Amino acid sequence: MMNAIVSRRTYRHLHGHQHGDRDFRNGSKRYGRDEVPERRYQREARFWAEVDRSGSSNSCWPHRRAYRSDYARMALFQKQLGTTAAHVVAYTLANGLKVPPPKGTVLRHLCDNKPCCNPAHLVPGTVAENLEDRFHAQREGRRGPREVTQPIPPPAGGWKIAVGDPDDLELRARSAEFWVNIDRQGPEDCWPWIGKTRNKFGYGQFRWQGQQAALAHRIAYQLQHSIDHYSDVPSIILHRCPKPEHRNECCNPRHLAAGTQAENRRDCINHGTMPRGENHHAARRFPDVLISEMREHYWGSPPNGRPTYTELAAQFGTSITSVSRWINGRGRLQAGGPTQEVDTSLAHLPVINLA
Repeated sequence: MMNAIVSRRTYRHLHGHQHGDRDFRNGSKRYGRDEVPERRYQREARFWAEVDRSGSSNSCWPHRRAYRSDYARMALFQKQLGTTAAHVVAYTLANGLKVPPPKGTVLRHLCDNKPCCNPAHLVPGTVAENLEDRFHAQREGRRGPREVTQPIPPPAGGWKIAVGDPDDLELRARSAEFWVNIDRQGPEDCWPWIGKTRNKFGYGQFRWQGQQAALAHRIAYQLQHSIDHYSDVPSIILHRCPKPEHRNECCNPRHLAAGTQAENRRDCINHGTMPRGENHHAARRFPDVLISEMREHYWGSPPNGRPTYTELAAQFGTSITSVSRWINGRGRLQAGGPTQEVDTSLAHLPVINLA
């Protein structure tokens, strides 16, 4: 209830609106951005899919959500047109109008059939004319729709009625919304993700085909290679960006290629994007200086005076396996220091430069 009051769907007089005013907006926002034309067309197609247009162009087109003989209601265009009346939405969309008829104007049904959404049966009029139509229908004892002998002619170019396969239109609309979140520059430049949602590694995220947090660069690869579903995309997509500035967030399909996990790890190491050594979150307690001092202390001591791995593990608060790997150079090799026994017997001799 509180949400409806804040969004002005009810108690609109509290926001200064007069009774009968329509609160509509020409544009619509989705995920903080303006609605793309493909989404608008998809929503129009959804509306017309609820209208039974199986008859002729001059027959009634009843809305499938109409209750008995009353006006049909559908909230699909309430934010944009300020009304849920299906016949008002049908008249506005079919005539290609940006806004519905102004305040004080009603749409008269020439067929006297309230669920009808055929724009050829709808004509703007006044409230008095609409009441007069009802009066004549009751006086003549007419119930139900009547034949329209003089339908409204379509505008130049015909009625604007959106049709199409719902799944195909949804994919087109979602794809357009996806590309809006990408800064598409030159064909060989990086196309960084400018959307609001990212994961902790800097990759863009987007709700896509049932996935709440699909990776943006994988979606770009899927669209470029016409892959039907996101789950069919190769598990590893490599970035071949020439510059490192936007590597993780780049969605240029020319910079994306399928690969293996080994190739991905090698690329991360070469690009410096994989945390290693003391930069790794699991190694913050053991900086490179500490590892180097541990090696020098162990290998610089005589064999009979070296501490055991167990003693070093207890001293530094880590496992025996980690100490063994560090001492022998199987891990944290970049920390420096000796990884094998140092010959201290020659340490006192002068260094001879043979250059």
